[in-house]
Amino acid sequence: MARGWTPNHRMLLFLPLSVLVFLQECVAGPLRFGTMQQSARAGHLRNRQTSLISRQISFVAPVAVRKSSLSDDSSSFGGSKINAPVHPNPQMARKPISVFGMAVGTTENRTSQSGGATFKARPAQAQQNVNSTNSSVSNRDANGTMSQTNLYPPLPRNCNGTLQVDSIHTLYYEEYGRDPANESEADALHPPLTALFLHGGPGAGCFPNHARFFDPARYRIILFDQRGCGRSAPRGETRNNSLAHLVEDCEALRVELGVDKWDVVLGGSWGATLALAYAQEYPGSVSSIILRGVCTFRSQEVEWLFGRDGGASVLNPAGWKEFEDAVGIDASGCKGGDTRYSEDNHNDLEKRRAALHAYYDCLLGEDSLVRLQAAKSWFKWEMGISALAGFSGNDKDKDNSDSPIACLQFRKRTGWEFLDKGGQHVALNSAGQAAPDVVSSLRQWQRSSIKSPSSRNGAKIRSIQQYELPANLTPLNCAEDEAKQFILAQAMLTCFYSVNDKYMMQKFDLLSKERIERIRHIPCIAVQGGQDTICPIDTALDLHTVWPEMELRVLLASGHSMYDPAISRELVRATERLQQEGTN
Repeated sequence: MARGWTPNHRMLLFLPLSVLVFLQECVAGPLRFGTMQQSARAGHLRNRQTSLISRQISFVAPVAVRKSSLSDDSSSFGGSKINAPVHPNPQMARKPISVFGMAVGTTENRTSQSGGATFKARPAQAQQNVNSTNSSVSNRDANGTMSQTNLYPPLPRNCNGTLQVDSIHTLYYEEYGRDPANESEADALHPPLTALFLHGGPGAGCFPNHARFFDPARYRIILFDQRGCGRSAPRGETRNNSLAHLVEDCEALRVELGVDKWDVVLGGSWGATLALAYAQEYPGSVSSIILRGVCTFRSQEVEWLFGRDGGASVLNPAGWKEFEDAVGIDASGCKGGDTRYSEDNHNDLEKRRAALHAYYDCLLGEDSLVRLQAAKSWFKWEMGISALAGFSGNDKDKDNSDSPIACLQFRKRTGWEFLDKGGQHVALNSAGQAAPDVVSSLRQWQRSSIKSPSSRNGAKIRSIQQYELPANLTPLNCAEDEAKQFILAQAMLTCFYSVNDKYMMQKFDLLSKERIERIRHIPCIAVQGGQDTICPIDTALDLHTVWPEMELRVLLASGHSMYDPAISRELVRATERLQQEGTN
């Protein structure tokens, strides 16, 4: 039986709206916020704590909503033209007043007006060479093993900058670890490896903790906020925002930063989708890949999380009912009194996605109060699903792999095998089964009514309709002028991409033989939680079927979060293994 919300999760429902907005932008579920608290309690943030907290506050800084004179429907990147999606509501173009707590154009974060040029801001005090300081802040004990946090200690940011990628979007990025501008002659003998971290969502944004999965003495680490989220501008913008654009942004950033080839691209959840798409489009730009919480954004995956017949709605039926009730979807999957949602006009997909489409109209519509109300319900649903996974923010100090068997691993040369916590081979589980015999039993889709995707041909961006929420909802304690200050990028962009999944993926059949052949030679390590309820193991197993060269490590008791102790440990091990292979 699925586990319900913990008391601490229920408590969140009574927090003020501004706090819920803060949490929605900081987490994919409750996990990132819990990790920030964990790091602060452990004393690892030190002088970085103020910077991290100020970054979180910037997510709810006042943002203007205004009409834009921009009308670009497409963008060119390096001579390659992309037919970009037009915003379904062209009058809604959002531009932040502030980025990172400062006005756009200040010396902290400035974009040159010469197309594509970048301004880089470095700390006033030059960063000391990472090689000389790393030993004093090592996260390893005397035996050379990672400490309880599993991650490397926080580091000061080397520099940050912006990159204007078209007439609408400007990307924000940061660099950590090895600093090419501060290298000594001795360092030149061991040039840094360059890593690109791709965040999830879509729309979640990057955080300094993401750099901590890499050894700062060996890696130059690049974090960037994808279009429309984090400190990229304009915030919440959906025009010229598609997977095809994000792929080109990764390549544009590589060129801008003078990176010959990314030594490691690490992507989790939605970031795994982007990592695969980018590597398939530009295989010559990627040396190795690490995936976490494997997602390929197929229709089945969207419907698992947001479909009324999907797996998540079955795992958490009470939470799903609240999710539907908040936008007036009744037990039959229709909106009462609205002919657009009547049985006569419903095709199968429309009925399964009635709630998702209603949230689309609310989150991307012009009514700011409706948007906030919908975002609060959206956030509660995500929190409930995250709480079903093996790791939550309340379990931050617990390693969930209590069983003697911690991992189910596949390597092409050895096949499927069980491993214990120490990485040693285990022949049989407690039921006397060998590893290959339990793989299929881990699948979750076979226990639900997830539908197969239909053709992507002719997919279009869904239009936005005016939407009224049920009259019986408790009104928000928020004035309309105050509501306009919040741009809820993660909820907006996740919903926008999910509703328009066929459009987003029409040229990216990531599991097709043709596209897998492009990356078959690239080393890849995938880390998957066996109890992941956001991105179930089915996708990782499907990817393994077509790409057996990929090493797949399934942490049997873990969920979705990258901060689950077992998952974070495996991710760090993966970056260290690829580091050793990259220097040999």
